Amino acid sequence: MQYSRHISAGSISPARPHSDGDVIDLGGLASTIWRGKWVICAATAIAILLGGYYAYVLAIPIFRSTAVVILETNQEQIIDLQSVVGGLSGDTSEVNSEVEVLRARGLMGEVVDRLNLTQDPEFNRALRPVTLWDRIKGLIKSGLGLGGPIFELTPEEQTQQTRDAVISTLLHAVTVRNVPLSLVFQVTVETESPRKSASIADMIVELYILNQVEVKFETTRQATLWLGTRVAELQARLEGAEADVSTFRGSTELVSVGGMQALERQIKDVRDRITTASLSGTDQQVQALRASERELKQALERQGEDLITLQQLTREAEATRVLYEYFLTRFNETSAQQGIQQADSRILSDAVVPLFASEPRKSLILTMSGVLGLMLGTGFVLLREMGHNGFRTAQDLEAFAGYAVLGQVPIMPVAGRRDVLQYLSDKPTSAAVEAIRNLRTSIMLSNVDTPPQVILFTSSVPGEGKTTNALALAQNLLGLGKRVLLIEGDIRRRTLHEYFTALPDDGIVSVLNGEKSLTEAVFRSAHFGADILAGEATTVSAADLFASESFRALMSEARAVYDTIIIDTPPVLVVPDARIIAEQVDAIIFSVQWDKTSETQVEEALRVFHTSGQRVTGLVLSQISPKGMKRYGYELPHSAPYYQS
Repeated sequence: MQYSRHISAGSISPARPHSDGDVIDLGGLASTIWRGKWVICAATAIAILLGGYYAYVLAIPIFRSTAVVILETNQEQIIDLQSVVGGLSGDTSEVNSEVEVLRARGLMGEVVDRLNLTQDPEFNRALRPVTLWDRIKGLIKSGLGLGGPIFELTPEEQTQQTRDAVISTLLHAVTVRNVPLSLVFQVTVETESPRKSASIADMIVELYILNQVEVKFETTRQATLWLGTRVAELQARLEGAEADVSTFRGSTELVSVGGMQALERQIKDVRDRITTASLSGTDQQVQALRASERELKQALERQGEDLITLQQLTREAEATRVLYEYFLTRFNETSAQQGIQQADSRILSDAVVPLFASEPRKSLILTMSGVLGLMLGTGFVLLREMGHNGFRTAQDLEAFAGYAVLGQVPIMPVAGRRDVLQYLSDKPTSAAVEAIRNLRTSIMLSNVDTPPQVILFTSSVPGEGKTTNALALAQNLLGLGKRVLLIEGDIRRRTLHEYFTALPDDGIVSVLNGEKSLTEAVFRSAHFGADILAGEATTVSAADLFASESFRALMSEARAVYDTIIIDTPPVLVVPDARIIAEQVDAIIFSVQWDKTSETQVEEALRVFHTSGQRVTGLVLSQISPKGMKRYGYELPHSAPYYQS
């Protein structure tokens, strides 16, 4: 085998153009998106249709109604009495607390009871018709052991559980919002009925205000009861204290400070007399005076003790009286306030029955669906482009493989392989035939001094168009008046039988076995002027047959008879036959299917040739789609209008 030039190990490695990874090719990105415009448009249209189906068919209309209530921090006092329950100051903590009060489960429970929402299917799921989805969820829950409670519920517990579930559903339908920098609250309710939304919103604010009055009334009532009890207790204590004072006064002599002072003067007079008697009186007089002094002292001591006791009893009675009068006053004030309590809030605006549904927002759904479809379609196109590793141009293939692309062959518009020969005969000026003619010229010029006589066609994997290219090249060479032999080197699949209807059963194996000569084994079709040495079924290893001396002798004989010998071989990555046959050829033509054969397949196939010390003469980008080339922004050589298909 002759080579036009030597190729190093690095020549089969991908030779990619230099690019800066930090730079985004905006032009290429826009081109990719433009090529996928129909996919993007389809995705957008589908998304809009789905969004429209949901908005106009599936979605349940939701109606929103809002009642407005305001806190009143400065309230008019009907009477100037001190209230048991103070008003609201309106600070941030109180405002936030009132928001939670408006959303309290207790208040919502009263709304449920007043409006009998436990009998409303919108809030009580148990009253809704059972759907297929409900059955599926039930089966899933039962399969996971989540079907129901772990213990049996009593009827009362079941009723309470239903009420709690309805309250939770109502809470999801209610939104309470404080208008910033104000004491205004907006209570918004969303249901499937416009009147229901308005009635629930009105009921919430009505019960909220009523609850404020009830809280004040109950607090005042409890205070009145407590004050009444305390007043009665203090009255009894006061009466007892006053009785003690009166009893003490009646059981003792009249006690006063003046009386005690008189006793003190008497004691002084007695002492003076005792002094006088001690110079001039008798002992009997002195003793009598001393006895009188002792009696007066005892009387003074008794009156002093009685005075202290009387003062203590009097103070206790007075203190009890003051406390009794204070509690009696508060009791009278609190009793007078019953029935005149005012709420700390008032309704600023009643809920209005909405005329139009607030949801679904059909225009928004359609817009978002379109945007989502656009994004998904664009993302799909970009991901598909990122995941693509085929070859769309000869320049891409040459840059990757390091070999020249000798031909670019478009896909032939035929129904099957048996129509290929008829197409080549009927359309001699078609783009496909011109591409084969260009391939023929490139192969002949690959070695100007010694044009290749034996040409091998192969590929990485099956289905890349190598057999069609080989057959078309053979027919094209006939136009130059050359004697051409087409050998079917793929004796395992015997693909040529799909192109010709009358190929004989005996072929290349019979020649190699010596059962027939080359002249006896060749076949010539009425519609194909070249000789064909077809494949033949055998139990012998194909690789052993092509590595034999018989095959070398056959090739020597064929070189002497024919001007050009074309061998169609199996794919390189499937079996080793192509590499074995390549030892006897002058040129290796490697076919790559347009936009399908991956970089990995091409790289591995060329590496296999290189490890065997064999050089590929050139590449053929085959089965090119002209419409696909235009879609990707490229132009196929030999395309219309200059050439007719």
